[in-house]
Amino acid sequence: MKKSIKFLSAFALLGTMFFTSCNETEEDVTPIDATKPVATVSFDDNNTGSLTADVTVTTSGDSAYIALGVNTTTIKSTRIYLVKSEDNGITAPLVLTKDLVGKAFDGTGNNYDFDAKTTYYEIPAALVGGSVGGGSKFKLNIPLALRKGVTSAKSDVYTLWITNGAGDLTNPGKNRVLGNAVITFKYTNSSLINNYATTLGNHKNSNLGSLFATIDGTNYQRDVADSLDSREKSVDFAFVTTGTTGTDAAFLFGSLKDATIGVNTPGSRFFNLDTWTYKNDTKFATTSVSKATFDAIDDEAKLLAEIPSIVNSTKGSYSIAPANTVFAFVTAGGKKGLILVKTASGDGSTSGSADVQVKVQR
Repeated sequence: MKKSIKFLSAFALLGTMFFTSCNETEEDVTPIDATKPVATVSFDDNNTGSLTADVTVTTSGDSAYIALGVNTTTIKSTRIYLVKSEDNGITAPLVLTKDLVGKAFDGTGNNYDFDAKTTYYEIPAALVGGSVGGGSKFKLNIPLALRKGVTSAKSDVYTLWITNGAGDLTNPGKNRVLGNAVITFKYTNSSLINNYATTLGNHKNSNLGSLFATIDGTNYQRDVADSLDSREKSVDFAFVTTGTTGTDAAFLFGSLKDATIGVNTPGSRFFNLDTWTYKNDTKFATTSVSKATFDAIDDEAKLLAEIPSIVNSTKGSYSIAPANTVFAFVTAGGKKGLILVKTASGDGSTSGSADVQVKVQR
């Protein structure tokens, strides 16, 4: 679910101005044709932070931009992350090469450089508890490119968030203090999907998260997810392995309410999962979808056509066997999706991981 106009965040899309692209190219941006994309902004339900923002989104001429305003005396922030999904493709980071110039929130004083560090913008120290006061106080315009000469364009979806400390593009929830803001440019009326490629760790993997949130593609480790109710609410399924050796290993994806996932034994799977306030009851079903068919899914209609009726399913977990297995799920919130499991490793006592791709309704 998305909530628009106001939410717990500090992002805004305002005004009209001409900019050049800040991602892969430096050329001037122009519309694909006389029909401009429909531009909207919304906030994910799992936003963190404690600020409200008035949000509008506009395009003018050949360009668009994010006007980002942060004004807090308590929440410090150091990095701005921005990722993009084009035509329902896999969500991936933009390549940021052009430094930007921002101002203190009141618009007075010096200009401040926001350095582009390839995968994030660095917020100047002076604007983070420095000379302009505690917390974080700044305004920044971030240009976005409208596509030109691409008559088959469907959508460009940008997701923006801010962290306090280092972030992690494979784990958008890491150190996030403000976000996610979702900026959408729709060139057609087709329905959008989320499309993520990620690697999940099993319950014995100390480096990779095992708990997956389809709302923003975050891999949470158990202690991180359990530290905030909004994170618990966003977790849709977990990856675990069972069996004592590699030869009898079973690779399970399941709801946190499923008995095979949360075993209340120290050191086994997700100990103390029963203490969580929120445990989403995701349901699963088998499919006959091939990898080729999965790869060809690029909109909601194609996605739903491959998903069996599993709303009333009682199956809370799913065990995969061969590589490139595809199975279906429906979240507690009613969003339907498919999971392609490319590879999986580990067993009940050793570290392992699973390379997966997830396509799910927005």
